[in-house]
Amino acid sequence: KHSLLDSKFMLTNGEYIFEYRGWARSNIYYDKNSRMWIARHQRNKNFLATSQATKGSLLLGPQEWTVHNDSEECTVKELYNIKLLMTACNATEFTCKDGSCVNMENRCDGKTECG
Repeated sequence: KHSLLDSKFMLTNGEYIFEYRGWARSNIYYDKNSRMWIARHQRNKNFLATSQATKGSLLLGPQEWTVHNDSEECTVKELYNIKLLMTACNATEFTCKDGSCVNMENRCDGKTECG
């Protein structure tokens, strides 16, 4: 809630080929030199979040992030690790670990729906 990292993003074709633009003030892009996804805040230049997820993943599914200098309302630590979920699923769907979507009615029905 208080993090500097937006909670909603739109995938765009930007300067870094694929870029997620936050609805408020943060952007995520893949940096080919460091081979990491990087999130930056437009106003707070000290904020940084990185993920070692592959470029091909497009960050879909749950991914580990290391967050530096987040809002003091969010945490008192300068650095913390968190698992974040980027999904293209809608509210009636469940996000699988690989980022694919399954109808919520089929979740936990005893059948393997996620790959």
